[in-house]
Amino acid sequence: MRNKIFKTMWGVALIVFFASMIFIVGIIYQYFSSIQKNQLKIEVSLAAQGVTTGGLDYLEGLDKKNYRVTWIADNGKVLYDNQADPGSMDNHLDREEVRQAFKEGYGQAQRYSRTLAEKELYAAQKLPDNTVIRLSNVQMAFWAVLAGVAPGISFVILLALVLSYILASRLANKAIDPINQIDLDHPLDYCEKEEYREIEPLLRRIALQQNELNGDSDK
Repeated sequence: MRNKIFKTMWGVALIVFFASMIFIVGIIYQYFSSIQKNQLKIEVSLAAQGVTTGGLDYLEGLDKKNYRVTWIADNGKVLYDNQADPGSMDNHLDREEVRQAFKEGYGQAQRYSRTLAEKELYAAQKLPDNTVIRLSNVQMAFWAVLAGVAPGISFVILLALVLSYILASRLANKAIDPINQIDLDHPLDYCEKEEYREIEPLLRRIALQQNELNGDSDK
């Protein structure tokens, strides 16, 4: 019985712990995703200012290692792209972020890459000449965030396993020890004690059975 109680307590503690860790990592991921979206919005705003004043020369001299940059005409034709030949690219008027930028001045969207199991973030801003500049980058993957906090999480998991084991063991002993100390020849002696309050009906039943057995023995 002690082993059963111990395994149950330890199992519940571990389930609660791992569920909490998944929840916390999820919150951290959402936080970093929000930062990444805000950063992309700032970058596309800066790029819009640069293109407005410098045009194509600005784009060609731009450090674009972290972003994909696309310049789109008012009819959806791609005027410039730092990762592909503009002449071979499809019309971009049907892109969610581009439509929104033409309509509202700024647009943002996210899509899964067709070639990579990653989510791409897009931010587009309308320019005074009625063209749109769009920036995109790959959103930080959940596993990347998890890897970043892995050392701390590993330590917490190890500590939680040890503490859960110790706590479950002590609670199991605390629950079982009073039962092991019961003198079954005098079960009623324990009925008024606080630690035996929950099993008082069982103690009275044992006493009743003993009385019945003793009565049969006297006959």
